[in-house]
Amino acid sequence: MKLVFEVAIAEKIRKMKQRVCWQEPLITARGIDQTRFILDDGKDKDDEFSFLVVGDSGTGKHRGHNPQRQIAELMLPHHEQCRFMLHTGDVVYLVGSSEYYHQNFLKPYREFLVNGENYQHIAYDNMTFKLPIFPVPGNHDYYDLPLFWSVVSLGTLPIRRLIQSKLDLDVGWYGSRAGDAYAKAFLDYLKSQIMPGDLAHHLDEHYTAKTDSGYCLRYEPSKFTRLPNRYYTFNYGGIDFFALDSNTFNDPLPIPKTSAGDAHRQRLEREYQELEQQKQQILDKIAKLNPNNPTEAEQLDDLQGQITQVEEITVDIDKQLAPKQESSIDTEQLEWLKGKLIESWNNNQLGVESYFYIIPPTLPKPQNGSKRRH
Repeated sequence: MKLVFEVAIAEKIRKMKQRVCWQEPLITARGIDQTRFILDDGKDKDDEFSFLVVGDSGTGKHRGHNPQRQIAELMLPHHEQCRFMLHTGDVVYLVGSSEYYHQNFLKPYREFLVNGENYQHIAYDNMTFKLPIFPVPGNHDYYDLPLFWSVVSLGTLPIRRLIQSKLDLDVGWYGSRAGDAYAKAFLDYLKSQIMPGDLAHHLDEHYTAKTDSGYCLRYEPSKFTRLPNRYYTFNYGGIDFFALDSNTFNDPLPIPKTSAGDAHRQRLEREYQELEQQKQQILDKIAKLNPNNPTEAEQLDDLQGQITQVEEITVDIDKQLAPKQESSIDTEQLEWLKGKLIESWNNNQLGVESYFYIIPPTLPKPQNGSKRRH
């Protein structure tokens, strides 16, 4: 049985547009670009600067140790040296639930937050960053729990905590609600300010940065740290950064109703069954480990990660096997990227320009980002 599911691409796009009041008349009338922001830290003209990159930070405390806290502690000595952090997605495992933002994000990265020493009292949808954090949504940030597992998770949570279950998967009752938790945590969630008077005041206060293409959001560290959209661009130190939401790029093409298509479907079905067997074998290994042994506790983390990977592959296979008439493609985002790349090229023909792409884990990522100079 599947642990997670995703809504269709068209539904992801529709819901995210609603959350940022995409192209509302009041916004378009002011010439606001909802895919761009300015990092207003007073240092953006420097030719040399450093930044941090992190991804797949979703796991939380497991059996007395916290892998994310260990990573954060390694990053802390560089906090003052770096201008911002790029996050390549999967902020919270397993299903991007608001319930796990405190345990899996706020607590381990508390020094990056304003008033982070009191992180217990910070709402996940009211975070302000001292060090700017620029994420893109990963597949887990869009995942939801099937209804069956939601009920099981809610009903067994007290028992799991009491017996300290070895299978310490971070699942709660809510799921991501098709990316809603991520949007409330990081995006400028204009839907909550939909009243014309409130929206106008909000735009007057925060969409005051002026660029060649019009106005855009002003990102102010320690004051206002929201992003304008699920995909976006910004320029810092002469580098154009492009953050992409690859979760909506496209669905797998329908399997053709031919002999070759039938053979491909059968291969996928066999692979699915093999993965289910592999998942069971991993669960059997977990049952034999002692979580109170530090070495075996680390093995438990690795095995839980393997279960997550297997689950992701089975979700992808389900997408391919699901009947559909045609594949969905996020044409709007792809056309936006094409247009912004052309604009960047034209604006910098006489200079030296670098590009850095932030791509979530649903697509292969270059080791150090993708840079191109001309």
